[in-house]
Amino acid sequence: MSINDFATKDPAAELNWEFNFSAELPALTTVTAINTTVPAGLTEELETPDLANARTVVRIAGGTHGQIYDVRAVATLSNGEDLVGTLTLRVFRGA
Repeated sequence: MSINDFATKDPAAELNWEFNFSAELPALTTVTAINTTVPAGLTEELETPDLANARTVVRIAGGTHGQIYDVRAVATLSNGEDLVGTLTLRVFRGA
């Protein structure tokens, strides 16, 4: 199962992005871990996981004007399944 989102940010701005898996969480399962991958060119300033509520917030900085990056979060569930969230982030000066 996957969640896909799209956002735009200025290279000088920081963006707080929430990956929220609660709507996709199967009955009687919990999130045991969430791992976020931020690609080269961007910087992960802070990550605040909230496993009890099946979400994490990541603060993303940097990026090169005109580039597109995929930020990925994987929630591991108590039943062994993974939920994948992808943020396609377009960096645009003046966004």
